[in-house]
Amino acid sequence: MQQNEFLLLTPWVMCSTNLKYIPLCFVVSCRYLKFIELPLSQRKFCQRCQQLVLPDDGEKHREHQIVGDVSITQLKRPSQLLCPLENKKTNAQYLFADRSCLFLVDLLSTLGFRRVLCVGTPRLHELIRLKASGDEKSNIKSLLLDIDFR
Repeated sequence: MQQNEFLLLTPWVMCSTNLKYIPLCFVVSCRYLKFIELPLSQRKFCQRCQQLVLPDDGEKHREHQIVGDVSITQLKRPSQLLCPLENKKTNAQYLFADRSCLFLVDLLSTLGFRRVLCVGTPRLHELIRLKASGDEKSNIKSLLLDIDFR
């Protein structure tokens, strides 16, 4: 393996149209691309299943609690949309408030950090990435390590 290569371990699923196995990340990314093409009024998120709801999926989620009008801004902060996992000790999730995240990002920037490893802190990771994409002066990069399957 060369220095720039990465080993990607991903689950595979059976495609229903051609009965071939494809990576799960491809299925999720296709679903996301279909979702963002929908008009805002049709963008829905099922809180029970913790997934984006496409128009064809409506019947499966009829009895579930649905969040409607999901914006692109909300999709950039999925930890705000997803419910926290129930077993906090096993999953070790730290869902900081926005105020805490802003303080930490400003502190990291002031101290001159350029790379941050976020372990179980998705909201901090999201804010670092959002700030980096919207601010040319910000050159902090973030990597999230989390066992949350969602």
